[in-house]
Amino acid sequence: MTTVDAAGLGRGFILQNGEGGGSRIIGLTITGGTTVLYGGGVFCTNASSPTIEDCLFQGNSALRGGGIGLRLGSDATIRNCDFVGNIVGEHGGGIDSHESSPLVEDCNFNNNESGLSGAGFLGHASTANIIGCTFTGNMAGTGGGAIATWVLSDVTVEDCEMAANTAGGGGGAIYVRNSAGNINSCLLTDNVAAAYGGAVLCTLNSAPVIDVCTFAGNRANNGGGVSAFGSSPTVQNCRFTEGFANDRMARTTTFQAIRFSVMHLMVTSPSTATHPAHPAIIPTALRMV
Repeated sequence: MTTVDAAGLGRGFILQNGEGGGSRIIGLTITGGTTVLYGGGVFCTNASSPTIEDCLFQGNSALRGGGIGLRLGSDATIRNCDFVGNIVGEHGGGIDSHESSPLVEDCNFNNNESGLSGAGFLGHASTANIIGCTFTGNMAGTGGGAIATWVLSDVTVEDCEMAANTAGGGGGAIYVRNSAGNINSCLLTDNVAAAYGGAVLCTLNSAPVIDVCTFAGNRANNGGGVSAFGSSPTVQNCRFTEGFANDRMARTTTFQAIRFSVMHLMVTSPSTATHPAHPAIIPTALRMV
């Protein structure tokens, strides 16, 4: 694999003239890219939508989008890429998508860091599809250790695995803020949030559909599995096992799969929540606050 090492002198690649899918970045290691703005490894803007495949983005840094930064209608196809150890001051350690619609497929996000949110992927006013990806050991300072979506984004996350990601605020794996979207057929395990939603946190009128997902071993101060505030998520056909939260109301450490303070809550059968000491606990695991 050929290495493109920017050696901390600037970005690895810039695409800014509306390049289409025929512009291809394939089979490269892209490292040492840096910028005080967007896209340390690759920066795409002005509807530049390349195909990026079989690349390793490692050790890049930026304000937003350590590996890849997408802005203003840059609908890139990103496939079979690894994002490892990229760091941002704000959002999107691996990828930052701003007003764009990328396809992110069969990619791995490992040990990326963001000062604020979306250590793996951040979608801002974006429509994105994230399919068949893994997110492991990523760390966000506030929300979304793996993925964060904001500002009327509509992001589909499908057939993904998220494990051991952490957030200093809420949403150890996924933080949905003022957005919709779908989280389908995903496995979320051992993710940790300091405050709310060990796996998923929804706030500010968010209405994602969470369907056929498994939540295991996720932890938070409140809502070991899913927390929602002022939001209307639909949680259906999901299984919650061995998730823990500190229930301050009871002042004891209890199993609490889901904690909601919502306008509308829909949890449809056969969603289940189980714990070795408390099987079939779903009725008491729902807490309206």
